[in-house]
Amino acid sequence: MLIDDPAVHASADTMVTATFAMRDAYDSAEELTAARETALAAHDGFIAIAGSYYRRNADPTAPVNHQ
Repeated sequence: MLIDDPAVHASADTMVTATFAMRDAYDSAEELTAARETALAAHDGFIAIAGSYYRRNADPTAPVNHQ
């Protein structure tokens, strides 16, 4: 990741760890569902923290690409 903010890095690490944890959650449907919910929450947390970082550090003169 090319962002030097420790909070963004920590959140990205949490998201990746939670996503990979789903690979080990195959003992039951409940375990897999719980791992999936954890991964989704970690993803949402990452998006919120990264978005906050970009809002604080955005260049207001930079062009915006809305593709």
